[in-house]
Amino acid sequence: RYAMRFVNRITELRRLEALLNLFRAGEWDNTCHLAVLGLRRTGKTSLLKYFLDHVVDREIMHTVYLDVSKIANSPRDFARSMVLAALQSATRSRNEELMDLALRTGSHDLVRAADRFQRVTLQSGDNETMFHAAFTVFKELGDRKWVVVLDEFQDILALERFRGIRSIDALFRAHVQEVDNVFFLLSGSYPTLMEDWLSDEKKYLFSHFSILHLSELTREASFKLLTSRLGRLPNDIKLDFYTHTYGNPYLLTVFAREYRLRERPVRDIFREQVFDSSGVIYNYYSYLLDESLKRARGEGVLKETLKVMSLADQPVTAPEISRALGKSLEEVHSALKELIRVDLVYCRERKYFFRVVPFRYFLRYRYLGLEQYEYERNAYLQSQVTKLLEAYNRTASELGRTKEFELHYAVTRAQGNALWGTRIPVFREIEKNVETEGGEVDLLAVTRRGKRWVFEVKWRNKACGVREVRKLLAKTDADRYVLLSRRGFTPQAQEAFAGEKRIVLVDLQEHAE
Repeated sequence: RYAMRFVNRITELRRLEALLNLFRAGEWDNTCHLAVLGLRRTGKTSLLKYFLDHVVDREIMHTVYLDVSKIANSPRDFARSMVLAALQSATRSRNEELMDLALRTGSHDLVRAADRFQRVTLQSGDNETMFHAAFTVFKELGDRKWVVVLDEFQDILALERFRGIRSIDALFRAHVQEVDNVFFLLSGSYPTLMEDWLSDEKKYLFSHFSILHLSELTREASFKLLTSRLGRLPNDIKLDFYTHTYGNPYLLTVFAREYRLRERPVRDIFREQVFDSSGVIYNYYSYLLDESLKRARGEGVLKETLKVMSLADQPVTAPEISRALGKSLEEVHSALKELIRVDLVYCRERKYFFRVVPFRYFLRYRYLGLEQYEYERNAYLQSQVTKLLEAYNRTASELGRTKEFELHYAVTRAQGNALWGTRIPVFREIEKNVETEGGEVDLLAVTRRGKRWVFEVKWRNKACGVREVRKLLAKTDADRYVLLSRRGFTPQAQEAFAGEKRIVLVDLQEHAE
């Protein structure tokens, strides 16, 4: 049913369709909206546009698609663009005259609202009023349901620099709560920043949006994408594509196009695209770096940290970076935290990795002047890809981060009630991804009396054993350990810890909905 271009996105489309069916049936409230998060060029926009064009029935619903990065120049631009897009959708017209479009709807109330919007609101200079007016059409044409996609939603924060707008998420939340005929779909290219924003219980948008992570493609899906672009290829060539792109759909598409134009080794395409300033990927990585550093604090030390990471043949620790730079560990940790926040790097078991692995070679060449033979001599890309990417794609990127968010959400909502057969106390503090003396834990919560609860989720295809439980116990001292496993626990683990009241083993198969 779904087009071949959406290789490995069937699951995501089905989830979108399931939410749409609930929305159509009225089994809906203002906590059912969705945010699609993923690094740039992982196919978020294509997925959402395909959903609007091929899944949403436009005979019974209106649809709006807006790229927020292009309309968040000012509250005035944002408001006019929203009203125009909604009127064009309602009338199925490309006309850009607001009053002409409003008249076509046949709604006298909307005509009056559009007239006031154009003559008074847009001329007033009242930025908050203009932002509120952006949602006029959805309210006036409330007899029809709307699906509204706001792509690159993180860029809406730029509106906070305008006088009178103190909190964008507070203003936007007001409309999320007020218009029950709109299904909002957000996308964000900075998943860590967006997830922190949407899952922070201190923020206004907390609990209104569930999150769908879009990651790189698995090896099998990468092979299917290549076949759809190039036809049948020998497995060794497809594996070469996968090795050099790490399953990034954008890189795969660019490399496939270059291969189709002039058949040559993928290695040569990689060298041309990543090291040559005229290459598409070189320019994409330049843009990625510049945009990410704009959102981060402390550009100088961030670039120095990236240089150290790009030079190392293996993932590095914070103390190793500290020694290489001659800077304090505190300063390095602060820099790494910023790089994680803008999704250039991630941390696993106290080591730091590039989120987009080929980006490392781009940095070596652009900032360090290292010649291409450095890439050819280095075996890291070739030797690590198959085992590292599969583990990363199937856990940390594709499912792990999503499940950690769901764990935080579930525990936060369940305080004072039973969850997974265990009473969850009221916590005064709940923190995700906490670095302890023995390693990182998914969730650390502290009760009002100072009791420490540690939560960890194992999302893999085999049962957890005694070793996994003991590894969690060794990470930090706690009063209660809650270990959740997608595939349950081995009989040995169940027997070994059956009498331990402070250890709770949760088989998620038994608690599946």
